[in-house]
Amino acid sequence: MNDMGGKKTTLILLLIVLLFFTSGCFHEISEEETSQHISWENGFEAVENFRKTTATELRKAVEDCTLRRNCWIEEECWLEIGITDEATRKYRLAPDMGDASITSEIAYEGEKSAKIVSYGIPPGYKELFAAVAHYVRKQSSVKEGTYEVGAWFYVPENKDPLVIIGMEYHPSWIIQYFTYAAIDARDGSVLVPNPKGWTKVGQVEFEYNNWFKLWVTFDITGSKEKFSIGYKSLSEVKTFEGDVWVGYYNPAYIGYKAFNFYAGLVSFDDRGDQEVYLDNFYVREIDSREWLLLKKSGFEHEKIFYFPESWQGQNAHPEYEWHLEKPDQHAQTTTELSLSGNRSAKLWTAPQHGKNVRSVLVAPDFTHWDKPLKKISVYFYLPEGQFGESDAGVWLDIDLYDRENGKWYIAIVGFNRKGLIKYGIGYGATGGQISYASLDGRFTLDCNKWYKAELVADFSKFGEDGGMILKLYIDGKEYEWNLPLTAWTDYMIYGFSFGAYYFGISNYLNYKAVAYFDEVEIYVGEKGDLHSA
Repeated sequence: MNDMGGKKTTLILLLIVLLFFTSGCFHEISEEETSQHISWENGFEAVENFRKTTATELRKAVEDCTLRRNCWIEEECWLEIGITDEATRKYRLAPDMGDASITSEIAYEGEKSAKIVSYGIPPGYKELFAAVAHYVRKQSSVKEGTYEVGAWFYVPENKDPLVIIGMEYHPSWIIQYFTYAAIDARDGSVLVPNPKGWTKVGQVEFEYNNWFKLWVTFDITGSKEKFSIGYKSLSEVKTFEGDVWVGYYNPAYIGYKAFNFYAGLVSFDDRGDQEVYLDNFYVREIDSREWLLLKKSGFEHEKIFYFPESWQGQNAHPEYEWHLEKPDQHAQTTTELSLSGNRSAKLWTAPQHGKNVRSVLVAPDFTHWDKPLKKISVYFYLPEGQFGESDAGVWLDIDLYDRENGKWYIAIVGFNRKGLIKYGIGYGATGGQISYASLDGRFTLDCNKWYKAELVADFSKFGEDGGMILKLYIDGKEYEWNLPLTAWTDYMIYGFSFGAYYFGISNYLNYKAVAYFDEVEIYVGEKGDLHSA
């Protein structure tokens, strides 16, 4: 908080994907060459203790990050405690007036949570703030967007703090934006701070001794005047709106931009010692771009997917209907497994000794083919014993086939269970002859669990870094990689233009690989077209 007074095909894609562990046309790149963004979450399962925020510690951490590029500040689990002067509402750090610990007494998820406590407030002070803090000082990460900050809270029945969640955006030392929301455990009031105190913006039916979720969403690309508040308990889900508190002139932020994110409690001078439990504290950037949903597939009808015989004609490709990418691939709907409903799409490979084999489904888009912004989202399940750690991969692909200009743009990404990511780069004499780069995504995928993957391709950024965005949702965490979009060919085999969305699997060892897919969604950005972008 740092200043409470200013506070706070069917379409053939001739892509022969090479083996995951061969190095022939792959080159490995470092993390520095590829921008990796991981949305932050802390469930406190691996936390041992907290680092209390002091002016000296915070100053050193900021200097290490902004001047020396050692951003250990973002890896620490901070606890910020401060008090507000009753007369001037000036805020100062007071690390000895509260504490936090990791406890196994109670948890929303897993085995542990964070227990935050505050002590009595000295004379002359009105409020005490005690919260787990996540400070972001890496300058490339402090960017405008839409952010959601949330956590799960638990208040024991003999306590009555304000439970608070919030974020601060400091684009400069001259102006700052504060978006905080609080629930008063005493009466269920929903409150937001202002320069003189608190404003009530809503009411909930607060329940002691039960977990509830509180979150705020702030679009800092817009007017920065309003933000939204969300509340979820066992009995109700509600949303509210609050006014953004704008502060001015804080010299502590001279020379750099910053985000501060908080989850904790506020106590008052007439309420005594307070306590709250905190779990699954998170920050994530929300994709606020305008998307048009083209197709959502739950695969609820019995169907065997085929490769059409007259594949070169446009009539052979019903728009937005899934079919096999190539002959000798295999897919059908099944009741064996489903994320929602009764069926999913089952894809499997037929082993060919010494060869890489694929099974991929593709859906064409003729109506919006020239829109440069496209997205595919899938849920996938890898059954144990039927999908190896490193010899099989999941693939997502979005293509833009521009017949008029003689270019086939290819946004293709694959990954295996050990976290190896591969993506297409450069020119190929055919689509199957493009090269691939690789990186270590630093994640692992278990079998017998549903995961979500998402690929966004912006063909207006062809040839640039960040033209592709891969997102994976793994065990409650969101991982994001910004990748260059550079793969293309001028080998044109169709007499019409189209966009195409693909998902599927590949493997190269002599066994039948199997994966299930469900709730597949394909989108196009509603604004712009390829030739005007």
